[in-house]
Amino acid sequence: MTVSNNKNKFSIVHINTHDIAGGAAKVAWRLMESQRQLGFDSKILAGEKINDSDYCFSFPREKNRFLAVQCGREGQLYYEFQGSHKLVNNPLVRAADVLHLHNLHGGYFNPFSLSAISQLKPTVWTLHDMQAFTGHCAHSFDCQSWETGCAQCPDLSIYPDMLVDSSGQLWRDKKLIYDHSYLTIVTPSQWLKDKVQRSILKSYPVELIYNGVDTNTFKPYDKNEAKSKFGIPADKLIIGAVAHGGALENPWKGGNYTRQVFDALTTRLPNCVFVNIGNSHKSDDPRIVNIAHIDNESELAQAYSMLDIFLYTSVADNCPLVVLEALSCGIPMVAFNTGGVPELARDGLDGYVTAYKDVTQLAQALEKLATQPQLRLEFSNNARQHAVSKFEHKIIAGRYLKLYERYLQEYSNKSHSSKLLPLGSVPKVVVNDAFIKAESSKKTLACTNNKQINISHIF
Repeated sequence: MTVSNNKNKFSIVHINTHDIAGGAAKVAWRLMESQRQLGFDSKILAGEKINDSDYCFSFPREKNRFLAVQCGREGQLYYEFQGSHKLVNNPLVRAADVLHLHNLHGGYFNPFSLSAISQLKPTVWTLHDMQAFTGHCAHSFDCQSWETGCAQCPDLSIYPDMLVDSSGQLWRDKKLIYDHSYLTIVTPSQWLKDKVQRSILKSYPVELIYNGVDTNTFKPYDKNEAKSKFGIPADKLIIGAVAHGGALENPWKGGNYTRQVFDALTTRLPNCVFVNIGNSHKSDDPRIVNIAHIDNESELAQAYSMLDIFLYTSVADNCPLVVLEALSCGIPMVAFNTGGVPELARDGLDGYVTAYKDVTQLAQALEKLATQPQLRLEFSNNARQHAVSKFEHKIIAGRYLKLYERYLQEYSNKSHSSKLLPLGSVPKVVVNDAFIKAESSKKTLACTNNKQINISHIF
């Protein structure tokens, strides 16, 4: 079967914390839309449904409030949620040919539910950060303990934060769960793939598939018209960024570095204005214009288009959508070498990627680009062409469909024995009726899987 064949399309269910809120949700949503446009039955099943789409659904989280107190006190991250144990009997999950997992953290999914659902259906898991293989944190920064077993966590405040250091136990629990699961891992950057291959997930196949962007929506608009729309004088040089709450206020986006380099630039180039997209508060600084969060993507593309330079000083990232969106709108980039960013924005072609947290180098690159309009134009054309040829979301959706096809063929040709979790090794707070029923379902699933599930309706 090829993705161009219109007959007998299989069904995909994406599982994520939210349906549209956040980067992982955007990725899942764009994949779902692209897959449906190609004729596949694709849906989203989320812990929280926000929009009114007929193709998005939610399931009860069933947070046990009594357990929540104990879990908070003991650092048992998300072990109080019971609803995810029941996904093995969810009609959408049961009807799916492929389960595509995204973020499992965020307060809706019990990690011990993964083992059962991964034995129910072929399961692909796209990692949007490091949380799947660390003791608790979404990004480990300089800490490498996740390679051998977390303990004595250097920063419990990193999201998702904890009050007590249970990182070692959580890391061991994750390893136990993965040892009793069937998974195919996807990373949206080589940076994250390299880490996965040194982690407790290293025994699983891992594919590199970048996030995608709708290049028909995120496209260049007339710069002066865009400036006029947002009330920015046409003669100003516009530097800007997009982030939740605004880049200047977001420590994960390196707001202090953005402010330092912008302050340094405006002493030499006073005609600069910084547009801080994502902050709804009025700015007290005449050099800074705050623009509230923009939901409409066409309007957001216009906001990108008024920028002369996209300044991205993130200190922790994987495959940021804002970088892809800016490139697709033809905005030259100046950014730190953070995570997968240099895999997206090519240094010397789409802009400049400087050493991590090197403000001096960042300022030099920013000033060079700010003072050379012809270079900005060259980088702008390069960025747009690069986004269209490599990150267009239909290309990315096609790569996922080929992965599903290959995985389904491999899955159908293998027998899968049930991997029951050893109850003596499972934390007592997890072992309850909902968990036991999910575990018991594996025995039935094993009988089904050992008959080699008939996928002739797909192929």
